[in-house]
Amino acid sequence: MPQFESVARLMQTLFDKPPAVCMMFPETVKLPNLLMVVPASSATAERSFSCLRRLKTWLNSTATQARLNSVAILNRYRRQMEPDIPRVLAEFVGLNDIRRKIFGFANFNA
Repeated sequence: MPQFESVARLMQTLFDKPPAVCMMFPETVKLPNLLMVVPASSATAERSFSCLRRLKTWLNSTATQARLNSVAILNRYRRQMEPDIPRVLAEFVGLNDIRRKIFGFANFNA
């Protein structure tokens, strides 16, 4: 059984064979191609799972899957999704008359 020091060397050996030989082992030919596209690092996925673990603890395991997904996405992209606080406050107060009576028409830009 030959030993290969890298996936690239294995691919080169396979592609040097006649097409008839490669057609006899189609799954064996697919394997090196799949290995070549697998990322060497999964740091992004690991960061996402670490974030999810912290959120799950923070939410005390009571959140539904949909809410947990939403909070995880917001936490991951929190720098890009900074809210416009005055607009959010104005929208909240403007939803009904009771809120307008309680909060008035104060300027929320302060």
